[in-house]
Amino acid sequence: MTNPLNYRATLAKAVQDGENALQEELTSYTQGCTPSQDKIVLVGYSMGAWVINKWLVDYSSEWKMIKGVLMYGDPCWSHSSDEGLARIFDLSGCMPASSYPAPVAGGKFRVPLREWCSGTPADPVCGLNFNARSSSANTNKQKTAAAKCAIPGSTCPHFDYWYAGASSSDLVEGAKYMVQWLGVPELA
Repeated sequence: MTNPLNYRATLAKAVQDGENALQEELTSYTQGCTPSQDKIVLVGYSMGAWVINKWLVDYSSEWKMIKGVLMYGDPCWSHSSDEGLARIFDLSGCMPASSYPAPVAGGKFRVPLREWCSGTPADPVCGLNFNARSSSANTNKQKTAAAKCAIPGSTCPHFDYWYAGASSSDLVEGAKYMVQWLGVPELA
């Protein structure tokens, strides 16, 4: 059996590597620009959303260049009694729970944020409709559902964000937010 501590270290390293790569890309892209010239929307799915979370926590001085953030299937999700896997396993790199499903007015996180966590059927990675905070039985159901996602050939709602159907409207809505935040009138 795999040592869970090694798995934690592997995930932490992967998220840190992703954050480092994101910071390098943003530094390169914005070189020579003023914040008013920067038009950046960060979009992340699954671990990509977690990487963005960590970047937002660690690089708050650079938020001024970010016009908005879109995240799908975020393992840092937190809303009501629902928790994403990163929070259930107490892994680092997540924004405060009060930032979900949208930042609290007047709170620390001032970047426009939109999150999508599928609840029909329930995505076990972000945890909508599992009510993990309400009981250990619900937490175990979510963990079991997430473990099934790792089985090749199995169906998993976490992989449905990019396919046609109900979630395709989430992609359209996300695109509309990007256009709005970036101020591209010919696409609005």
